[in-house]
Amino acid sequence: MKSLIIDKRGISEEFTSLPALMVVMIGFALFFAMIAGVYHTHNERVENKELYEVAHYTLMKLTSGESPLVSEKGGNTPIIMDEQVISTIGKDVLKDYCNPLGYDYTVKFYWYDEKGGRHEISNPNMYKSLPNKNRLSSSREIAIKFSEGDIRIGKIVVIIWRR
Repeated sequence: MKSLIIDKRGISEEFTSLPALMVVMIGFALFFAMIAGVYHTHNERVENKELYEVAHYTLMKLTSGESPLVSEKGGNTPIIMDEQVISTIGKDVLKDYCNPLGYDYTVKFYWYDEKGGRHEISNPNMYKSLPNKNRLSSSREIAIKFSEGDIRIGKIVVIIWRR
């Protein structure tokens, strides 16, 4: 028994475990880098989902029967918006009617001609330029009344972002 303690021939090198330890540490670093990427992507998707839900809610509220944009409504008739109202309504009127907490939005209107060309109905009271933030939009087809008997297919687009 004493010969095993005194015998020095079986001593291992101190540095033989370092390469294995380095491989394990690189593995942990890669694992945590991958988890951080997945976490970031998940947070972006959750934020975009929240933005879409708020944009969709705002769109549905602005196209409801009580909206200041709707000119004609009825039980079985589609929602019709008047071009005169669209081009003159102020963003303050829309904000008073529908103001999602913590978000800001703008509304754009388009109408389509017989050839399928898209034309924007300009409104000087809306935002001229959008902020350079994470934005999301939701849209819905509507009927736009230009004059008595002149109703065209159009689209309302709500673009929303966090304040």
